[in-house]
Amino acid sequence: MMIRLLIRKSFSDLWDNLFTLVLVNAGLLLVVLLPLIPLLLLAVPGWLVAVLFALSLLAACVWLAAALAALSELTWAAAGERLSIRQLVLSLRRALRPGASLAALIAALGLALWAVVPRYLESPSFFSLFMLGIIGWFGLFCLAAGQYYLPLFMYARLRGYATSLPAIMKRCLLFFMDNPGFSLFLLLHSLFYLILSALPAFLIPGPAGVLLGLSDAVYLRMFKYDWLESLPASATRRQVPWSELLAEEEARLGSRSLKSLIFPWKE
Repeated sequence: MMIRLLIRKSFSDLWDNLFTLVLVNAGLLLVVLLPLIPLLLLAVPGWLVAVLFALSLLAACVWLAAALAALSELTWAAAGERLSIRQLVLSLRRALRPGASLAALIAALGLALWAVVPRYLESPSFFSLFMLGIIGWFGLFCLAAGQYYLPLFMYARLRGYATSLPAIMKRCLLFFMDNPGFSLFLLLHSLFYLILSALPAFLIPGPAGVLLGLSDAVYLRMFKYDWLESLPASATRRQVPWSELLAEEEARLGSRSLKSLIFPWKE
């Protein structure tokens, strides 16, 4: 029930914000490539190459955080409205901290893998294969838990919760541990969107479409925790009544079909 609604909602939101998401993805490509232009025109030293790539990563994360901040406000505070470029620009200032912290986490993980993985690849042995397997599973865990970082940061900010780096990382870990199967599904969902984006040069759905899907996923999943908080302390945990919890969202989405999305005048 919940996953089916998520697929429908993410596709509907993607269609409703199609042109704006194309502009967001185009802006992402621009902010990523701008710091790297000197590499094409000049012979730069190695340390400057690292600095330029760091700036590119930082710009990408801040831009994506701004996009998700605007998307989250629409998801939680103004359901049914569409994303605008004005909202995205206004979100840039608020996106600086989560974007910078995400860039730092990605850079730290990338540097750690870059320092460790080649050492095991150079000396093929059972121990090296074992360690590469451990690193692979650790990388998958980081992806599955880390995909919630920006959505949960924006959720915590909108709800007035703590938004420090340890607090959000703890939320990501707990969210993943409580929803491991759902987290793996989201990874596959995001991968499908990225593969689908290859043909239109990652302009649609692109990274912005992936973020929209993650924002919708966290939004719908939070109904579970609101329901758990409403239970009396003595109540035993039982199966989540998704059909009841998501009835209003299902009604809001309505019976929109692919035909009604593409040819609304024929309905």
